[in-house]
Amino acid sequence: MKSKLYNISVNILLIFIISSILFASSSYFVSSETLSKWYVLYSSTLILCTLCCIYSNTILLKIDKIALIIFILILYLLFRGFLKTLYGMSVTFQSITFLFLFLFFKLFPKSNDNIIPSIIIIACLLQAIYGIFQYTDIISTDSIFKIVGSFDNPAGFAACLTAGYVFCIYLFDKKKVYPSLTIGAILIISTAIVLSASRAGIISIMIVTALYVYQKIKFYFTKSTKIKILLISFSIFLIITISLFFYKKDSATGRLLIWKVTIGMIEEKPLFGWGEGGFRSQYMFLQAYFFENHHSSSFEVLADNVVHPFNEYLLLTTEYGIVALSLLGILFFTILKLKEKKYFIYQLTILSILIFACFSYPLRYPFVWLILAYSLAKLSEINYDVCYKRTINFSPSLKVTTVFFLFFLAYFSFRDMQFEYKWKEIAKLSFSGKTKAVIPSYEELHSHWNGNPFFLYNYGAELNHIKEYSKSIDILHECEKYYNDYDVQMLLADNYYNQDNFDKSERHYLLASNMCPNRFQPLYRMMKIYEDKGEAEEMVNMAKRITAKPIKIPSPTITKIKFEAKRILGKKDEVSS
Repeated sequence: MKSKLYNISVNILLIFIISSILFASSSYFVSSETLSKWYVLYSSTLILCTLCCIYSNTILLKIDKIALIIFILILYLLFRGFLKTLYGMSVTFQSITFLFLFLFFKLFPKSNDNIIPSIIIIACLLQAIYGIFQYTDIISTDSIFKIVGSFDNPAGFAACLTAGYVFCIYLFDKKKVYPSLTIGAILIISTAIVLSASRAGIISIMIVTALYVYQKIKFYFTKSTKIKILLISFSIFLIITISLFFYKKDSATGRLLIWKVTIGMIEEKPLFGWGEGGFRSQYMFLQAYFFENHHSSSFEVLADNVVHPFNEYLLLTTEYGIVALSLLGILFFTILKLKEKKYFIYQLTILSILIFACFSYPLRYPFVWLILAYSLAKLSEINYDVCYKRTINFSPSLKVTTVFFLFFLAYFSFRDMQFEYKWKEIAKLSFSGKTKAVIPSYEELHSHWNGNPFFLYNYGAELNHIKEYSKSIDILHECEKYYNDYDVQMLLADNYYNQDNFDKSERHYLLASNMCPNRFQPLYRMMKIYEDKGEAEEMVNMAKRITAKPIKIPSPTITKIKFEAKRILGKKDEVSS
């Protein structure tokens, strides 16, 4: 009876987890579409582990090479981030949750093996239909993008559909499933990915589909025919890839800049990296340094704020060094060596995520982590390189200890949710014009800060808004340690300007200008500083820069700035004449 109740409970919970981390969205948090999905995964995983602990008397622990490498990699990530404050999107929370999911899928009864692929397929199918309805305006969306599904941008939508896409191909191997249903699911999901205009998603599903088809038909052809097929397939792939590059040429070229600067970061600290959050706190400084030393670079017009290098491997290496990248490489090399045909589908699933990760940020989304954990657990299940094997008895004392540890983690998760909820509540009041009234609440939250650097930026911006310039400077300098970009520097510069500290203000405006050289505001503000200081020559030189500067996106603000610069140059010509 217990076993039956346990299986029913676990299956219901799995249905809830998989569907919720695709569709959950809550206005109770500032990051409504993403953070809510992570909180569902955190809390549901802890409940899942608690159920397993209560109902299980023994487990067979088998540590193979895949599991061993995963343990070592996660322990390394946790050790490197040990001194960092915990918060909802931190690598600490994500890594522990991933490890729990991996252990659950690997260790506990396999009664859920048939239901999990089905849930993934149905959930992805519904998400794809939801996105297509947005694209065709059947369902409206507040996003600036045409299609986002239940995510904050098309990247998340495409990343999750790409991760689940291979499970549709999995249906081909099931004789009880009608081929028309399989083809229909594949067409709907792939259409949604194409409509999202995600080049990473399109390239990923092309490659995994081609590999699956080749695996099925290769036995029917001679060696020379196989070579011809591979050459033709590669040529088609190359043509499509080049076409996708030129489809969004500016975006692709901009990523080349990001990768170039990121590689420079890696070269500075190659072995162990900059630590968790190192990319967000340091990248824009290095981008500013790049443009300071490469005037009139063709990349200038494409530069923007950057919080991710659009490549998960570069991010991993930047923050955790070559050590972490090497462990990841060993893990996936071990996976590729497995030859079991019936598990080929899980290798393809991981490959689809690996390809997507070359051009985007799929690990920002919990659905991708769950699919990775499940696929790796299935591959670990058939890996015969066993390092350690033992049956563990779940004694009452061990159960109590385990459950206590799970509740300990739940406490930190709850505290984080509570912080994000309170932040959203006071942010809403601030947006409604009650900024001064909620500043004490901001101060109280700051004393219990959960580690989310975007809170510091928001707090600093609100202090600037009510003219608390000194306090705003302190908060923004604290923010710089965890998150730094053009907007942070512009706020700092404005704070110093309003304190009549023109020299410091100029330095921050100059840094902001080097971070994003295509922006007009920093140059305009520096021109005003020179005017206030009575430095006519510097003011005129800055006015010349503004008038000569090409416009990336026309706007009334830029028109006004250009007009002001021309007015100053006109005055100068009048004086000269």
